[in-house]
Amino acid sequence: MNQFLFRATKIVSAIWQVSDNFPEILKKRIKNYSLDFLDSLSFENYKVSLLYLKSLDSTLKVATNLGFLRLINYEILSQELGRMKEEIVELTFALSEQKEPDLSDAFGKSEDEVKLPKEIEATSKKLPSRQKAIFDFLKKNRGQAKISEILEVFPDTSSRTIRYDLQELCIKNLLERIGEGRGAIYKIRVFKPETRINEKKDFRGRII
Repeated sequence: MNQFLFRATKIVSAIWQVSDNFPEILKKRIKNYSLDFLDSLSFENYKVSLLYLKSLDSTLKVATNLGFLRLINYEILSQELGRMKEEIVELTFALSEQKEPDLSDAFGKSEDEVKLPKEIEATSKKLPSRQKAIFDFLKKNRGQAKISEILEVFPDTSSRTIRYDLQELCIKNLLERIGEGRGAIYKIRVFKPETRINEKKDFRGRII
């Protein structure tokens, strides 16, 4: 674990300590926001992590106004969250300057929407709205994307929900996962004619 993520975990641990006596609704919000904050940091999705950081600070402020958190403790935690925010913003700007070179002109290849078999297109149209949105994004992104890229497209949805949808799409044989951890890539699974979606074979290998 790098020092940046270690400090974030330390701050979250302190927040959980002081929120132990909060009402259940506030405690649940604190837990969800802090877990999503750490998740987004671990996947290097810094823009999304800033949103959860802001939500954490707002919830702590509400708890302070309601008398569940001492003002001195809020000021300490808010100051630490502010420092963390500044570091994340600096890191985000640093990464944005490292632009990937565009090779499309050099090799005469454009990043057009990936072409898919009719069977896969038909199946994707029947997906729940959020899963269809994820699938359509991948289709327009050369058929694949890192999980951090997918999370960035859906900042209003928690990382755990997005990962659940990706897992469901893999189960439905529409996507495949390549690699592990923050470097994992989700790619649209294109089937050969003999292994299309929903086709079943008997023990002799015949399609039934």
